[in-house]
Amino acid sequence: MLKKDKTLFLIWENPRSHQVILPLIKKFSKISKVYLISQTNKKIDSLDKKDSNYSKFCKINEVYYFKNFKFLNKFCLTYYYLISFFLTLFLRPKYIYIINKYPLLIVLLINFFFKTKIIYHNLDYDPHERGIFQKLLNKIQSYAVRFIDILIFSHEQRAQRFLKDTRNNKRFITFYNSLPLDYYNKYKKKKNSKNRKKNIFYFGSIGPGHGLLQLIKSFKFLDENYNLFIYGWIVDKNFFSKIKIIIKSYNLKKRVIIKNNVKDYMWKSKMIESHLGIALYEDLSLSHKYMFPASQKINACLAAGIPILVSNSKDMKKFKSKYKCCVVTSLNAKMIAKNINLIFKNKNTYNYLKKNSLKAFKNTFNFENQYRKLKIYINL
Repeated sequence: MLKKDKTLFLIWENPRSHQVILPLIKKFSKISKVYLISQTNKKIDSLDKKDSNYSKFCKINEVYYFKNFKFLNKFCLTYYYLISFFLTLFLRPKYIYIINKYPLLIVLLINFFFKTKIIYHNLDYDPHERGIFQKLLNKIQSYAVRFIDILIFSHEQRAQRFLKDTRNNKRFITFYNSLPLDYYNKYKKKKNSKNRKKNIFYFGSIGPGHGLLQLIKSFKFLDENYNLFIYGWIVDKNFFSKIKIIIKSYNLKKRVIIKNNVKDYMWKSKMIESHLGIALYEDLSLSHKYMFPASQKINACLAAGIPILVSNSKDMKKFKSKYKCCVVTSLNAKMIAKNINLIFKNKNTYNYLKKNSLKAFKNTFNFENQYRKLKIYINL
């Protein structure tokens, strides 16, 4: 690819919503002129100054933003399609890189006007999403796949299910939701030999499907040397009300600390100070069934070099067996507490898990390894 070539990234979400998006944009910006249309009202380069890992991270020629108001969601999507369509016609990029299914309608429209290479990167495939609009998007996705040149999925089983659902036999790449090797370089662990507290860390959606209620209840069976930090985004207010009731009734206010709408630097700093990561996925969807190595939580823990407590799905059991950096638990409060104690009971066991976590990241689950596969595949 020549530097004068153009790549257009079409992303309905905020580009920071998935860990691989900004590193991908950075890589493409080195070999082509990059243009981005995304749903955000903040410039990527005007992030919090403390988040220096990604400040001025991507050299993008033009970025087109719009703010999405929930009560005007469909209008905003229509507006997004119009911008994407006319900008694509104007730019005529060599590559259109689409993240998730919302922008796929553009593929159908553009195909009538000119040919370009389409890369479709699906980060969270779920064929059973509810609602008429989601079903319509899935229909568009099924039809648009015939015009896609490169398919990318974060899990092989998700890709196989997608091809079965769309009655397609296209080749695909598995691209794990991994982090760059230098991801945590700006964040140093605080040394405090006097503090014997064990910090257990969860980050992500604060809502159903992540074992949070049982995790919090498990602290009733753990001594006061354990603290739980939950950093993320409240996605279900009723669910969060249940969390507050449990914390109050179990008298855990000082031991369970929750922070909502956290900036990147906040959870990164807390992650590397923590001793154990949490990835307790409930089997509520195809994505949750096949979470390793697609999980952003798991990959963030591996990059930080900390052990992980994971749910007892078949996928996670394979992960444990192969990489030996996690402990599997059922989603029962007493069993969660028992397995947390097991991880910390023996220092050698803990250090063994910790060592293997970082080893898995450096040898396999880093962004550089994943990008190498893509680079070879599309001959960049």
